[in-house]
Amino acid sequence: MTFSYAQDSKIGEMKDAIDAERGGSLSDNSFSSSDSNSEALSSILNVFLDGFVFLFFGLNESEPTLNEFPYAINEGYMDDGKYTFMGYKNTSLETNIHFFSEGWQVNGGVLETIFHFSPSFSLEGNYLFMYEQVVEGKVEKLHWTAFNLSYHRVRSEVVDGWWGMGVSHLVIDEGHTSLMLNMGVDVFPFKPVSFGVQGHWSWIDTLPLSNIQIKVKYHYDKGAVYTGYQRFAFAKVPIHSWMLGLGLYI
Repeated sequence: MTFSYAQDSKIGEMKDAIDAERGGSLSDNSFSSSDSNSEALSSILNVFLDGFVFLFFGLNESEPTLNEFPYAINEGYMDDGKYTFMGYKNTSLETNIHFFSEGWQVNGGVLETIFHFSPSFSLEGNYLFMYEQVVEGKVEKLHWTAFNLSYHRVRSEVVDGWWGMGVSHLVIDEGHTSLMLNMGVDVFPFKPVSFGVQGHWSWIDTLPLSNIQIKVKYHYDKGAVYTGYQRFAFAKVPIHSWMLGLGLYI
């Protein structure tokens, strides 16, 4: 006998959606598991192609290197963002950690690490944990982990734009692994402020999963503090939250 979660439990609704999806595929669902996976893969490739076409117009004629850290002072030259034509650094490591909350009912944290092994490519790892207080003191929990390889196609002193693909792993009651697409842009309009938007998308069977963040950062030497908006959604159940975090550049 399965437990039916309260209507105001968002993580519970996500669990119910997985149960319904898996239960339907075992009974009168006319699509097989392979059909569902093929449909999800087709959707991912369509979004990937759109991003590929968009970001590959306006190619860079010259190649910048990575700045020591955003808005680093380069021997009297104008302060640049993530990239600079006055530097020499080809690798960097960035770590961000933030707390998020939706009305203090759903709370959690995110740990993000980005390793640039060249100015054009980066490896990114994300870990998200959230918990929700529901009726009778019961706490629901969710874990989400993502790893992806990104290609930074738009690289200038002001703009960093990228897209990539990887793997997403969602754990509610059990683990669910799927292919993932990511895309984002950071803009460095003036020192010491930057704006960023990034998103991750994947599908578990036919259920969509997404994590979208909009950040405003205040930079200082080799670090930043930031705030913004985060929308995590699975099976069309969204969690809208504000966030507050800290970043470090190495």
